[in-house]
Amino acid sequence: MVKRIISTVLAGFRDEEDDPSAAPIRRLIRISLPLIFNQGSVLVMMFVDRIFLSWYGINEIAAVWPAAILCWTTTTFFYSISGFINLFVAHYHGAGNRRMCASARAP
Repeated sequence: MVKRIISTVLAGFRDEEDDPSAAPIRRLIRISLPLIFNQGSVLVMMFVDRIFLSWYGINEIAAVWPAAILCWTTTTFFYSISGFINLFVAHYHGAGNRRMCASARAP
């Protein structure tokens, strides 16, 4: 079912010959869809977890918010590090310096 939804969404972005100015936006959306679905699934998982914990007790539901913030902070830290490294890799790749692309990710 998920494959069908994704293929339906992507089917609307395949006619790049009709409007060449919209092609970069279509490519950006095509690349970002997996990330959008990933973050959406994390939010749905956290929501369902909160529902289940609310059935268990009030103390457990009170512990959800700090745990969710800790999870989000940890995840965001690593996303930021990878985004920062991506900046240098893209810079070196654009300059044609392939050797530095590999060394940009190594400490």
